[in-house]
Amino acid sequence: MENKDKRTGWLAELKVGDKVFVEHWSFQGLGRMTIDKITPTGRIICGNSEFDHDGWPRGHTSLRRSYLIEATKETVARWRRQQCTYAIENWARDGIQKAPLETLEAVAKLIRDAEASLPKEKQ
Repeated sequence: MENKDKRTGWLAELKVGDKVFVEHWSFQGLGRMTIDKITPTGRIICGNSEFDHDGWPRGHTSLRRSYLIEATKETVARWRRQQCTYAIENWARDGIQKAPLETLEAVAKLIRDAEASLPKEKQ
């Protein structure tokens, strides 16, 4: 029986259970997904999302600009950085007013220490 799987490159190496990332152009961020199923023709199913063999959403249009990207070391680091940034931004927006003084002082110290460890800009 002939293999009808049309995937190529890194997409052809994917298997059920692998982690992949989805690049979302609409909010310029990454989503992390787990592959639930790969059809005989190479369509990739992740939760409620379905991607064609080329990594683009099934039936994609110019309005749905998201696509699969490989889970490289760099992509994972980018996603982790994004998750940290979102957590900090959300806390600064929603949690900062409710935080006790001791927590605010500890966070302020972390920020000052982090700023002090950054390379100095050339004047």
